[in-house]
Parts: sequence; C-alpha cells; structure tokens
Amino acid sequence: MDDVLYHFVRAEETLVFHPLCLKGINEPRFSCRQQSSAMPPKAAEVDTSATVQVESDFKSHPSQNRRRSQQWSIADELLCPICLELPLDPVIAEDGRIYERCEIQKHINQTGKTIHLKSPVTNKVMGPKLVPCLQIKNIIEKAIENEEIEGDLAENWKSKQSTKKVFDEWLHKAEQGDGEAMVQVAKAFSFGLLGREKDLQKGREWWRKAADADNIWGLTFRAYVLLTTEDTSESIPLRAHGLILLTQAAERGSDLACYLLGMMYADGNDLLPQSKKRAAHFLKKGLGESAVSIVCPPTEICTESHKCNVCLFCDIKRKEAKEYLKQLVDEV
Repeated sequence: MDDVLYHFVRAEETLVFHPLCLKGINEPRFSCRQQSSAMPPKAAEVDTSATVQVESDFKSHPSQNRRRSQQWSIADELLCPICLELPLDPVIAEDGRIYERCEIQKHINQTGKTIHLKSPVTNKVMGPKLVPCLQIKNIIEKAIENEEIEGDLAENWKSKQSTKKVFDEWLHKAEQGDGEAMVQVAKAFSFGLLGREKDLQKGREWWRKAADADNIWGLTFRAYVLLTTEDTSESIPLRAHGLILLTQAAERGSDLACYLLGMMYADGNDLLPQSKKRAAHFLKKGLGESAVSIVCPPTEICTESHKCNVCLFCDIKRKEAKEYLKQLVDEV
C-alpha cells in the first residue's frame, strides 16, 4: 500500500481521486474542497427526455424490438441477391452465396457455363454447380411461422409457397395420367403461370402428353405446335398429323381448333384447298354456344393494334372471327 501511495503522491498535481479511491487511508491527500476545485467545470445540462423515451419504449416492448433485430439479421442473410426475395428453392452456388434456384439458373444460362461464368455478387469467375439447401428452406419457413420475419418479405414468400403447392398438385395428377392436369401443367410452362419460368420446350412436351391422353385442348395445342413447324419438305408429315389432330379437336367443339381450321380453309395452303364454305362452317361452329373455350391469359403482344400470332382465341380473335365470318357469309 505504501508503494501505491508513493506513486499517487507523485501524480497529485494532475490527478483527482474520488473518496472511494482513498478509503482505508488514514490521511487522505485531498480534502473534499480540494477535489471540488480540481474537478473540471460541470458540463451544461443536456435534455435527456428523448433518450429516456426511447429507453422506455424499448423496455415496454422487449419482444417487439427483439423481433425487429432478428428480422433484420435473419432476412438480410437469407435474401437472394438477384431478386432480393426470400428463396423458395434455395441453392448455394460456387461463390458460396444463397440464391433462388430459378434466378441463378437463369444467370448461368445467360452468361454461359464455361470459364466466362461470373458470380452476380462478386463478379469473380465461378463454376455452374448448384447445391440444394434444404436447411436454409426450413430456417426460412420456421422464421416466418414464428414471426421472426414479417412484412412484405414474409407475405411474398407465403404467396409463392401457396402457388407452388397448387402447381405441385397439378403436376402430381398429370404424372398419374390426368389429361386436364396435363393441360394445366402445359399452360404453366407455355405461358409462365403458377410460378413457373416460361419454358416452351417443356410446354410442348406436356401438350403432346395431353394429346396422347385424348384431351381436347391437348389435341388443339399439339396440333398448333405441329402446324406452325417450319414449312419444309421434311415437316409435311408432321404438319399433316397436326391437321388430323386439329380436325379431331374441332369436331369435339374446340373453339380455337375451329378458328384455325376456318382460317386455313379461307386462305388455302399446301395441306387444304381454299374453301370459303368450309371456312364459314368452322368459324360459325367456333363461335357457337356449344363451343368449348380454354381459359388462358392474353399475351403481352395481344393488343388491339397488334394481333398475336399465338392464337388463344381471346376477345380479339373472337371479334376477328365474327367480322370475317360475316364477310364470308355475304360472299357465299
């Protein structure tokens, strides 16, 4: 203790000690008056009402503030850096980042799978390998269930999850041989519905399966795919087969099949002779009350000023068919 006091005394010109520091010493080196005079001037009073209010709010809502903190940290680490959403099908790429599978796969397909492929985050070269991450998916699901992730991020994820569930149910039925389910799966891939990326190749494959199952819309769209094949000598057998399927669908009441046959007869081609009478017959049948119509969304190019080539027999095509039918009837 004497050694300690010795060092304190040597610094007495510059140091001020609190009384507790000198407790137990018989002869304190400073009196209270000396301490007061040696202390620096008292700082101006600061209004701490705002700070007190914040502390009060934090103490009164501890669970809410804890969730906010957790939401920020959890969601921030789990977001796909491409779409800035919580991934429904999370995968880990070779750059070590978590992505939504369809988003990173689109990036890989666009930039190539060779040495030129670069990470969308680091911009460094990486490989195309993707590893499924079931644990990340489970963490996201539990965090949303426990309200640790809330707001738009959670709502969007739940909406995508619900849509995926609907598609999975259709896909399961389609794989069991259900023709109507095959049509729904084909539509999903052909038009980018039910959370699917637009994939015309998969769409055509499911239209073919639906046609093989003798579904009226499978016949119609399979026929359309075959009839729009590039017109070459090698494609004639395929287009002829498409015409047969189209006729079968039209006889069963497909409005789209009737429209296509009517327009083919109106113009004539290498498969059908020109016949305004037959054209009027099929157009009238397609516009009749007994015609069967598929429910499809209009395409982006399906507008009043630009008729779409992929005929979905929407209102524009129906209006066009009515006008052309009236013209044919007048001529016939």
